[in-house]
Amino acid sequence: MSSNPVFKSGNTAVITGGASGIGLALATKCAGYGMSVLIADNNSAHLSSAKSNIKGKVETIEMDVSKISDFEKLKAKVEKDFGGIFPPVKYLRFEDRLMN
Repeated sequence: MSSNPVFKSGNTAVITGGASGIGLALATKCAGYGMSVLIADNNSAHLSSAKSNIKGKVETIEMDVSKISDFEKLKAKVEKDFGGIFPPVKYLRFEDRLMN
């Protein structure tokens, strides 16, 4: 149990870049606190692995953060599956964009 109001059971986290590395660690931590977690990433294999390995309410969405249309898709999924988010938890892997 955490005294931090962000990591609280019942909250929802939407984590971009969340299927590997620091984003995956954050998703795992949030789920461990009883939070609902939506992991967004552009790697479908990593998303599938994350969903099967993290216990709790975890959903995934494949998206490209450089596309506005994908953010609209993400927003619709958050509203449909989670009823919105509070508080927002964000992580983005900029190095992926810089390397390509």
